Amino acid sequence: MQKFLKHLLIGTVAISFCLAVAASFVVKKTNKKPSLAHLKEQCCEELGALLLLFPDIMHAMADVQSVAIKTIQGYWEGDKQTLCLQATKDQLESCCKKLTALHEQMDQMKTALAQQASFLQGLESKPQTVFSV
Repeated sequence: MQKFLKHLLIGTVAISFCLAVAASFVVKKTNKKPSLAHLKEQCCEELGALLLLFPDIMHAMADVQSVAIKTIQGYWEGDKQTLCLQATKDQLESCCKKLTALHEQMDQMKTALAQQASFLQGLESKPQTVFSV
């Protein structure tokens, strides 16, 4: 019985050693690049996500536009409830600074959107293949 256990122990150690040596020869796959179909699907999903953002962006822009129109209209009509006629000098100075910063941000956003629109228009055109003779 002792010989059997001794052989079993030696066999187990030998098998473990062989597996350890064999594992060192196994070449692990490097990070596999995504397939073309997966990349196409991912691009379409991102474009769809952009489309879902547009209504929210347009709604926020309409809100800003509405407040600006109401404030200007109230000022020209002499409505005493508007900010321009009711605010103190300090409040108006603070408002002007914030509006100037908002204007700069909106101008940067307009520029960024124009660049993105140019990029997206480039996606619209079909890639051309060039054949060399």
